[in-house]
Order: sequence, then C-alpha cells, then structure tokens
Amino acid sequence: MSVRYCPEVTYSFEVNGISYRGNRIAYKEFREQRMDVAQAILSVYPSDKKVAVYYHPNNPERCILEPGFHVSQIAHYLCFGILFLSVGIMFSRLCWGNILEYNGILRRTG
Repeated sequence: MSVRYCPEVTYSFEVNGISYRGNRIAYKEFREQRMDVAQAILSVYPSDKKVAVYYHPNNPERCILEPGFHVSQIAHYLCFGILFLSVGIMFSRLCWGNILEYNGILRRTG
C-alpha cells in the first residue's frame, strides 16, 4: 500500500450576482505518489491569487480551473482504445472465419 497525496483547492466565483464555490482543479484527478509534486500543483493556486474559473453556462456549479485533457489521460484512453480495437479485430476474424467455414466457403486443412 502506498501513500497518495491529493492536492485540494477551494475557490469561489460569481455569475449573474449568484456566488458559487468549486474545488475541481482539472478533469484529471490528482493522486500523486510524491508530496513535492502535490505541493507544486498547489503552489500554482495560492490562497490570495485571483484565478480564471471555467464553468458550464447553464450550470455554473460545474466548474473547473484547468479545462482540457492532460497527456496522461490521452495516453490512458489511447491504450484502452488500442486494447478494445485489438480484441474487436480478433473476435471479428474468429467469427467471420467460422461463418465462412459454416457456409462451405472456407475449409480447414489439417
């Protein structure tokens, strides 16, 4: 079991005279193995700093400080995509071969 450091921030902003609070930094959830990495993430957002908050126009409670994807997320999705694509190709070739064999178009030897 390893220790994980999760940097937490809380920010407030106002939209059309209504105050909102948020705590999400990015779409990626930060669970760092090293404390210095978590502290580096937090150092970007000191308590007295004004920051840009991105929010959904119809639902400002859905807010974030860093929109977009991080490289690690793209790599993660790419790996799973390749895995699922590979399994799909293998499965379709297996099924297609059985269909051809069943219909007498393909014959096995040996």
